[in-house]
Amino acid sequence: FLYRFLSETNLDQIVVKSDRPLNEVKIMDAVGRLMYQSETQLHSLQLDLTAWEAGVYLIQVNGLSQLLIKQ
Repeated sequence: FLYRFLSETNLDQIVVKSDRPLNEVKIMDAVGRLMYQSETQLHSLQLDLTAWEAGVYLIQVNGLSQLLIKQ
């Protein structure tokens, strides 16, 4: 899977994409608190992070993980 910010000027919106259905998407903050969780059969998901504090987050999709740094 991969994620990207919606645009260089809008760093509060991300898109998570995969070749296969996303199934389960989880995002946790640096201390392990669950910030977002969804189960979906979609291949793409757009998320609004406007209310989230700057920091490091872990995105998990189907058991795979990537770091997200929100500034």
